[in-house]
Amino acid sequence: IDFPGGIKSLLTEISKNKIRVVLLLDELPEVLNSLHKQNRSEEAGNILNHLRELRQNPMIRGHLSLVLAGSVGIQHVVKAIEGRIKDINDFNPLPFEPMDHSEARKYVAWATREATVQYDDALTGHLLQHIRHYIPYFINLMLDEINKAARRASNPVITSAHIDAAFETIVRNSDHFKEWKYRLNDYFNPQEAAFLHEVLVCIAHKNEIDAGHLFDFAVKHQLQNTYMDLVNGLRHDGYILE
Repeated sequence: IDFPGGIKSLLTEISKNKIRVVLLLDELPEVLNSLHKQNRSEEAGNILNHLRELRQNPMIRGHLSLVLAGSVGIQHVVKAIEGRIKDINDFNPLPFEPMDHSEARKYVAWATREATVQYDDALTGHLLQHIRHYIPYFINLMLDEINKAARRASNPVITSAHIDAAFETIVRNSDHFKEWKYRLNDYFNPQEAAFLHEVLVCIAHKNEIDAGHLFDFAVKHQLQNTYMDLVNGLRHDGYILE
């Protein structure tokens, strides 16, 4: 089956009717990286070429919005495959920032609207004190752990102590956070991964890192010309807060 040809023909026909298409490709970086790791970089490159042809096709371009979504920036993968990123420079990066405190409160209210375990303003505030990076994944981890404890106790009424206990349980369960190390080693070359690992370990122990120490680590790993791109990538992917 000629999937690229089929997509191109379909979009060409749709464009004749002046219909605008938003094509969302989720976790494309994961797919490309997997092909690259299997020594199938040519296939990964072909996917990038087909997408580039769609974006540059004058018959389609005005009727197509291409959205590439993923939990890691695609530029890291494209650079590993092609040695450059200029072929995706026409994309506009749209990093999703975490929710602010007000939005996080609304999210908790929405997520628990019909739940057995309910949260008043005080409990919601206490819950969010444990979460500095207000993204749904972290909030849902807490809500799920609290729900499990409530079911085990056959008591849906919770207190701040239950929230504290849920946080301690999540922190002890490193399975929730193993993915970050895998991604560093998988998406970056050994030199870059070692630098990023050292930065994250420093932050984990000291709760922060200053510009001087960042630069020292960069010099140590011979990355002084590119280290800020790597650090900004950590920030955009939710590993660190500025």
